[in-house]
Amino acid sequence: MNLIYPPGATPLDPNEIDGLIPNIRLQSKLNTREDDNIIRCRRWAHSSRNRRLRNDLLSVAGIKLLHQKVFNEVWKWAGSFRLTEKNIGVLAYQITPQLHNLCEDVQARKSCLLSVFFYRVSRSD
Repeated sequence: MNLIYPPGATPLDPNEIDGLIPNIRLQSKLNTREDDNIIRCRRWAHSSRNRRLRNDLLSVAGIKLLHQKVFNEVWKWAGSFRLTEKNIGVLAYQITPQLHNLCEDVQARKSCLLSVFFYRVSRSD
């Protein structure tokens, strides 16, 4: 595969490239395939039959499900966290606990905002 990385892109290592679903050998084809997959995932995520994502979005399992749907026609490892170290985010072994903490923080802030909203609504009478 002839990968030409744009400025700031994180290069893939050979093991990650091995996870590429066959029939993709050009960067342009990979980009198109990922774009198409993202569009399908957006339709799936907005569909009325998708209760699991809505219920689990702010969880590690929900985010892994979303990742799997976004990349399942491009990468064999879709829905799994990276195992290699990159110069982005956190170390590979810290992804799950850090993501769990982030989801908990967002849920706590969401609960707090809802409490403030309902308090203000109740006081406006």
